[in-house]
Amino acid sequence: MKKSLKSFVLLGMAGLMLTAVAPHVSAQDDSQEASTSEESVSSEESTESTDEAQTEESDLQVALNDAVALFQEEYPNAEIEELEVELRNEEYRITIHGFEDNIEYEVDFSVDPVEITDRDEDNEDDNDNDGEALVLEDLITIDEASEIALEEAGEGTITDWDLDSDDGRVRWEIEIDGVENPDQDDDDNKLHIEIDAETGDILNVEFDD
Repeated sequence: MKKSLKSFVLLGMAGLMLTAVAPHVSAQDDSQEASTSEESVSSEESTESTDEAQTEESDLQVALNDAVALFQEEYPNAEIEELEVELRNEEYRITIHGFEDNIEYEVDFSVDPVEITDRDEDNEDDNDNDGEALVLEDLITIDEASEIALEEAGEGTITDWDLDSDDGRVRWEIEIDGVENPDQDDDDNKLHIEIDAETGDILNVEFDD
């Protein structure tokens, strides 16, 4: 190869050599750019897939969202002040408490499908609606609250969720079955966890008496 190069130099063909080599270098660059571009697209698709997986809502979250929407459709001028969710005999039940002027609402929903199963409207002049309206968009979701509670408990099954405002602080109150109580052998005890619904901070953890 060295001998051939010397011959080209002697023959004054250096310019032709550069011309011949240049396309090869360009092809390598194009190949690298194409490979980098493909890797970038693949990385973006992977990121989007991961984001979708992280933001995927549970069936319970979807049902709660639907129940809230149905409540607001039924009572467009009412404010929501409390959400309750119970798990009994492997079935969920949602209850939404709301208020409007002198009217207090308590509406029960099934989950599959999401339908109103019972409602109570208390319309009296002496009703003192001092409840605080929940701005759900500003609060952590039931999925997020559940994740925080189960991480704290380390085991068990959540059976009760309650979201309301107490002394100006909005909180999730969650009860979990199946958590070992180091102080008692009674299996009926539930672990009670309170979570700040705005920050996600755990406010209190204790077993029910």
